[in-house]
Amino acid sequence: MIRHRASAITSDAHVVESLESRLMPPVEALLPAQQTASRMLDAEISPRGVKDLVRVFKLLSDGTRLRILLYLIQRGELNVRDLCERLAQSQPAVSHHLALMRMAGLVDCRRAGKHNFYRVLPERFQRLLDLIFENTPPAERQIRFHDYVLSQLTAEA
Repeated sequence: MIRHRASAITSDAHVVESLESRLMPPVEALLPAQQTASRMLDAEISPRGVKDLVRVFKLLSDGTRLRILLYLIQRGELNVRDLCERLAQSQPAVSHHLALMRMAGLVDCRRAGKHNFYRVLPERFQRLLDLIFENTPPAERQIRFHDYVLSQLTAEA
């Protein structure tokens, strides 16, 4: 059992390093991203929108909850037992994290027999992105992260 947890921790370290290398662009790549971010800061987000975004980002700042989100995005739907095994955590601990995510409207649950299956609610993330772009002109609705661009699809696309 201890070896299993140690291997899970080692595996998680590799996942974190991989994510960090993808999320942290070289310094020379930051200038266009900073310009995009600067334009976005010029477009105000409502106080309620800021509050909603802060709540979600705080919730996902916990490593376990972020990993749950990533697993659910990758697999579509998982039951609590599967998440416990992947996270190497107890059922009560995982259920607590899922309950917080469910209260925030990030995930939904369905019961099948003895198991609860969880999935991500894409509508919630759509609303969060709508908040981010709410006062940005349609032609400028994009955020650039190094080689990635997060943008809003238009009705024509």
